[in-house]
Amino acid sequence: RVIEPGQPRDDNGLRAMQRLQRPSKQSANSGANPGANPGAHYLVPLPDPLRATDAELFSHFTYEIRIGHKGPRWSTAQGRFGPALRVAGVQHPPPPLVCQSQRHEAEIRVRAPFATPVQNGRHVRPPEGPKTRLWALLYARVEQADAKAWRNLVLMRTPLLPPRGDGAERRPETAGPLLYGEGRFDIAEVQRLLFRHGLAANAPLTSLVVEFHTEPEVEDPLGRELGRARLLRVSPLIAVPAVC
Repeated sequence: RVIEPGQPRDDNGLRAMQRLQRPSKQSANSGANPGANPGAHYLVPLPDPLRATDAELFSHFTYEIRIGHKGPRWSTAQGRFGPALRVAGVQHPPPPLVCQSQRHEAEIRVRAPFATPVQNGRHVRPPEGPKTRLWALLYARVEQADAKAWRNLVLMRTPLLPPRGDGAERRPETAGPLLYGEGRFDIAEVQRLLFRHGLAANAPLTSLVVEFHTEPEVEDPLGRELGRARLLRVSPLIAVPAVC
């Protein structure tokens, strides 16, 4: 190929790869070596058009990282990028977990979706059920003695189980994209625990949901076996409605 002086810039291959992101100065200075050159560190962005809330992030990714010429530098398409550094099995942080809570006359219900793997826009949840476990925690909000802050006191915990009899486990191709687990806290037991801790029966309550991997299988991951189960994600703490 003959390249003549003044020839228009060749943009072929410029958008063949996604550019890495420079970290902020704060994150660059918080590393193990504060004196390292921050320009030598880059972040791998999510593939277009994925967002941080997409279920595809439950999957594993393979990346090719190359050093190449940017747009202002003249280059041919074949010479724009160098050899590839191939990294397989990359797992991004999972999508955020969101839980819901409802108060009824006799119980408090907590609901949250299981992690659902997705491929090509369709869920590939195993027909035998989810490969994770959901657990809900119920807290009482307690004000400090100096009235400067509030603390969350654990009252109860319960597993969230998928509904039975809806046919989702027998016909995964017709099941919805999300499978929810649901658990219940008995109001009478909650009030008994509040009285035991010297709290009012109408003390404000909060809840959150924790999702664990099933390998290894742990019977009580938030109790006597705390710290032995592999944690996948945790939902934000939400308030339990004061009235049903």
